[in-house]
Amino acid sequence: MLLDGRVAVVYGGGAAVGGTVAQAFAEQGAHVIVAGRTPSSLETMVRPLAERGLRAEAVQLDALAPDAVEGHLDRVVAEHGGIDVSFNAISAPYFLGGSLHDLPVDDFVRGIADGIRSNFLTGVGAARRMAERHRGVVLGITASSCHRPLADQGSFSVAGAAIEALCRQIAADYGPHGVRAVCIRSAGSPDAPGVDAALTALAEEEGISREAFEARMAERIVPQAVTRAPGV
Repeated sequence: MLLDGRVAVVYGGGAAVGGTVAQAFAEQGAHVIVAGRTPSSLETMVRPLAERGLRAEAVQLDALAPDAVEGHLDRVVAEHGGIDVSFNAISAPYFLGGSLHDLPVDDFVRGIADGIRSNFLTGVGAARRMAERHRGVVLGITASSCHRPLADQGSFSVAGAAIEALCRQIAADYGPHGVRAVCIRSAGSPDAPGVDAALTALAEEEGISREAFEARMAERIVPQAVTRAPGV
């Protein structure tokens, strides 16, 4: 299998996107560490995987806390010998679906700060350890609106642009040591509860049906990897 024998850490693994990615990694043979703040959500994700004989474990973790992230990464290395994949899909308090002038500055900044803080802690922390073994992949996820301007994106698109820039910097700094950094630019996952609500709100803002809004988005999507390590 593609990830047989590999160790993958998925932050935000108890939510829709992170949980789906964790399942895919486990099905491809990885030992998956599903990290998040809510034990019940983590167990709901991990239990079915373990029952299928897949390798997965749940770890309660605040991915915004430096000591917690660093301590956990040290434990992963000690127990498993290293980290092969790090994927950050945590939820942050982004504002989406209204004009900038309706958003208090503290609310605007908070979502951006939380998103970039978590991706920095997890991505750089993993990359530093991956570089010691000259292998590994740091994955981020953003949305198409982070590259293509759209109205009423609030702090969401700005935070995503910052995460993409961070991935490029990780690639530049750690690529020469064998570490890849890839940011997945998604057009959205309509079956995820948060995205579902956001897409509905955006469709209403434009005065069109949800189906028409999704169809228009699909027409504009070009699959692409945002960045990668130099020479890879």
